[in-house]
Amino acid sequence: MTAGKDFIFMKTKKIFVLAMLLTFCALMMTPVRAEAAAARLNKSKVVLEMDTQFKLKVKNASGKVKWYTSDKKVVKVKKGLLTPVSVGSAKVTARVNGRYLTCTVAVVDYSDMTVEQQEVVSYALQYLGNRYVYGGSSLTNGTDCSGFTMSVYKNFGYELTHNAYMQMKEIKSVKMSNIQPGDLIFYGSSKSSCSHVALYIGKGKVVHASTASTGIVISNYNYRKYVAVGRVLKTETYKEETPTIGDPEVAYLPEDIVNGQNETEAAKQQAEAAAQQADTAGQAVKQTNPDAQQKQEAKQAGSQEEAVTSGMRYQSMEEAIISGRY
Repeated sequence: MTAGKDFIFMKTKKIFVLAMLLTFCALMMTPVRAEAAAARLNKSKVVLEMDTQFKLKVKNASGKVKWYTSDKKVVKVKKGLLTPVSVGSAKVTARVNGRYLTCTVAVVDYSDMTVEQQEVVSYALQYLGNRYVYGGSSLTNGTDCSGFTMSVYKNFGYELTHNAYMQMKEIKSVKMSNIQPGDLIFYGSSKSSCSHVALYIGKGKVVHASTASTGIVISNYNYRKYVAVGRVLKTETYKEETPTIGDPEVAYLPEDIVNGQNETEAAKQQAEAAAQQADTAGQAVKQTNPDAQQKQEAKQAGSQEEAVTSGMRYQSMEEAIISGRY
């Protein structure tokens, strides 16, 4: 009987000691988990306008915080202070007690945009980093490329079809040289094979639902072959002006279009110079040799015709480049 009581006592003691050890371990672990869970950034996404700054903060952090940026050409960070460098996107990370807290930063330039353009671009950038889902149209839970543009514009009262090719067909076509923030750029091997669409945000950048692995991202407008540009917003929203050579925006236009504009301008200058030279020569002939005036006038007409024909050839080439025939 005594041996049985001793056995029960020893077993109970072991269970009690084991329970105490488990309780002690739980008490030791709880503060660590609570502190780790509490450390977080005040923002997980930031849309940062050029010439402004934003302060990222780590809440409830103990210890030193180290800051990193994935692209110093887009945004710089010092002690949590974000300074934009150029339009684009980057990841800013804070390292706290061995943990990494990340914020997605989109940099945008609103300086040349109308109010409606700003609203559309700003709204689209809110969803940077969200999921890509084929056939989806939810800006928060997942969308594909045409679902993204459709849903963005639906917020502003515009109805678009959930299909990139159909969107290209149903909106106003514009030249790449006249592209404005808010316009849509269509991609594919040809217009008839259009398979992707992105929203232009200015300075040579687009935001779009790219792939399942990348989600909604910012890319260069010419990251792949584009086949068309379309406009959704009302005409009065935009300044209907073709950028001229020397305009900062031209730096972001396709090289072939800029070259075409240069060639056209050069042809015009050649025509003007030829006309002026012919006129000067005609005056001289008239004064010195009246009988040769008729020959000089014929030569002048030929020079002007050649210069004008050259200008028309360059103009046609520019239009061919823009339309995709070259």
